[in-house]
Amino acid sequence: MSFEEYVTVSIELMGRYAQVPREEKIRIQMNLHKIFQDEVPEPEHGCEHDSVEKGRALWTTISAGGKSRSPIVVEMNSITAFVECKACFTADSFLCESPVTVKLGLHSFAPMPIRFSQLSVRFSNEAYNQFGIVVDENAVDDPIESTSYLKPGQTLWHTFQFIVEQDDVDCNLSIAGVDLVLGSLEGCCATLRWTDGGGDAIVHPFATQVHRKKVALNADFSVVSWDVLPSNYSTHISPREANLDVQLLQKGPALVNEFYLMTVSITNTEVAQISNVRTSISVVTAVADAVATAQPNTFLYEDIDLPCSQLISMPLLEELKPNQKVDNVAYVRCVDSGARLMCIQVSYQIPIDISGKMSMCNCMKEITSSIEVCEPFNITVSLTNMKFEKIEKVQLGEAFLSRMEVKCLSPWPVALQGSSLNLAKLVKFADEESLSQLTDVSLKQNDCAVEFRCLLSSGQTPSEIDIGSYSIEWRRVQNGAAVPFASTTVSLPTVEAEPIPLSLHVDMPAYGHMKAVLPLTYLLHNQTPFVQDMEIAMESSEAFMLSGHKQLFFRILPDSQHILRYNLFPLFPGYVTLPRLRVNMVRYSGVLDQLSSVVPTHIFIKVCMVL
Repeated sequence: MSFEEYVTVSIELMGRYAQVPREEKIRIQMNLHKIFQDEVPEPEHGCEHDSVEKGRALWTTISAGGKSRSPIVVEMNSITAFVECKACFTADSFLCESPVTVKLGLHSFAPMPIRFSQLSVRFSNEAYNQFGIVVDENAVDDPIESTSYLKPGQTLWHTFQFIVEQDDVDCNLSIAGVDLVLGSLEGCCATLRWTDGGGDAIVHPFATQVHRKKVALNADFSVVSWDVLPSNYSTHISPREANLDVQLLQKGPALVNEFYLMTVSITNTEVAQISNVRTSISVVTAVADAVATAQPNTFLYEDIDLPCSQLISMPLLEELKPNQKVDNVAYVRCVDSGARLMCIQVSYQIPIDISGKMSMCNCMKEITSSIEVCEPFNITVSLTNMKFEKIEKVQLGEAFLSRMEVKCLSPWPVALQGSSLNLAKLVKFADEESLSQLTDVSLKQNDCAVEFRCLLSSGQTPSEIDIGSYSIEWRRVQNGAAVPFASTTVSLPTVEAEPIPLSLHVDMPAYGHMKAVLPLTYLLHNQTPFVQDMEIAMESSEAFMLSGHKQLFFRILPDSQHILRYNLFPLFPGYVTLPRLRVNMVRYSGVLDQLSSVVPTHIFIKVCMVL
């Protein structure tokens, strides 16, 4: 058996769970005391004389080694020793401005009193180890009792307090271990080492564990049974409560795609001046089924000209006097509707008095604020023919109208800069220049604005065509020129385009005068690759006298035109019915049904004023 093993076995045989008579425990403790005094221990019972003499020689050699001997470290968590240790923090958390308190108890089950030379508590941050040391400068055999003197069956309590460093604020601090030194630090000694804060030598029954949980950490441990004392090896260092008034000022709801103005208002309600004030704004991630997901449809801007981000930091404020107020401006842009949760964090430093010592304390104020985002418009798109009748199909090469109705849903007045159509490849404008009809228009809530655009389908074969998209540029009236225009875009409907063999265009004035000539011109265009035989008939009308062919047979060459001219003489004023033109193609029956939607049927006739 080695020297280290002899010490370890002796410590365990003196424990309360060792089945050893008290007299034997006393003898073991006396031998252990002699070892630490560099003396030869008494021999064990039953040893032969030769073995005893040989053992004395070995002990003499060991004792003569003195300081040159390697230190003995006994791992106490793996044995049931005569001394037990329990260390714990007195609270689950401490404010950074208050001292951290650790209570440590040593309970002896040895048959006689014993003195230790040094007690030290090790923490996860080694900088605090200096505050957890107790050293007994008396000799090991000094009869004077002190804070390092352990009596049988009694508990010796030590309390340690220290102030944490600012780097450990909002972090966990734990007890890494406890070291108890027996013997002289300058001579022979053994270090009893517990990991964490020590604990019970053996596992107690479940009922005892339940009972232990009822003991408060701040209770008077001197009146609590040793076996039910609580264990709390870790604590949290909470930041000092920030005395700031932080508000997110806004004029909600926000509108989709706009640069929404937010103002972070900070008022110093501390009694002292604060410094290094840092402010940040972030979008709180959405949590669904305990899984946090980012919100990619929300963008923050410190300034409109700067790139967007999910987290922005305001300029550093070097100091802020008591009751002083400062405002920071930021923008958020959301590309879809719904609620957004914004998180504002303000950190700063303030000088505080901790146990008579002035120290700079880091504080943080965090608030969350919800922003409602709604759609600015309800845009309805429909297609009509040139008579403003709704259509489901369009004819290839024939003009049709796209009708856009914009209803304002914003509770704030909105100014429209204009609108634009982004057409697909198979669609073009009927006119060379197509201007917006919503330029410099302002809308209030529930106001509606309608504009039409004349379009042509340029395909050659029947198919479903995608017309394109419609966009409007807008911004709140109250924002003025400080905020750029936002854009709202909707897709135009997909429509079926069908070919038509004959196109018919009518040229006539917008109105006529009674008893005055009204010219009427029909332009027929053969859109087939074949010669077409045509038959037309103009019906008579009581409201007009007519000059021109009432019935005519003719041919139209491929991709050619034929012009029919008529002069009408109105007989009645008002909104009267025009004479009906019947068109028949020999090769295509029913073409009149397709042309009837583009042929005007009525005209307004004014009464002539007699001067």
